[in-house]
Amino acid sequence: YHPSTTNAITLFRTVTIMPEGSGRVEEVFVGNNQSVSKGDRLFRLDSSSQEAAVATARSTLAEVLAEFSLARAEQEKAEGAVSSAKSQLAQAEDDLSRALKLAEKDAGAISQRTIEVAKNKVATIEGELASAVANRDKIVAQIDTALPARQKTAEDSLQQALVALEKTVVYAKVSGRITQLMLQPGDIVNQFIRPGG
Repeated sequence: YHPSTTNAITLFRTVTIMPEGSGRVEEVFVGNNQSVSKGDRLFRLDSSSQEAAVATARSTLAEVLAEFSLARAEQEKAEGAVSSAKSQLAQAEDDLSRALKLAEKDAGAISQRTIEVAKNKVATIEGELASAVANRDKIVAQIDTALPARQKTAEDSLQQALVALEKTVVYAKVSGRITQLMLQPGDIVNQFIRPGG
């Protein structure tokens, strides 16, 4: 009632250790016949280019955020230019109105040339005001639309660079025992030619 055999098969699942990209092994965290749990670090690939990409993306994001501060300062300056042009226009219109009233009361009290100069001054200041308003509106559009779009692009680039950096560390996808890991620092692993183990 106690059957025995020397012809038995033990079933087990083999999982290939494969990085998501290719690269040179920088550090190995486990050895053969070592038990690992899901999520344990197995090895790390050289990450210098990914770290450089992260640094570049962070710099780009910092530049965009600095541009927000500059644009807000430019907006304040543009608002001041608009306000100044409005004040100058009001003064020039008052001067023209006075000159026209004087000319109505007494035609000889003021020359036609003085009236023409006052009209030209009003027209010039109206042009300056329109230019100041257009400049202010351009800066506002930059703050409201262009810079937020550039910020989003920079944030997405940073996120992408961080994901690429994270992929340089290979983690155990399942719990088990390492049995065929022959990696040494300096070895190159590749998804298609040479797995990690």
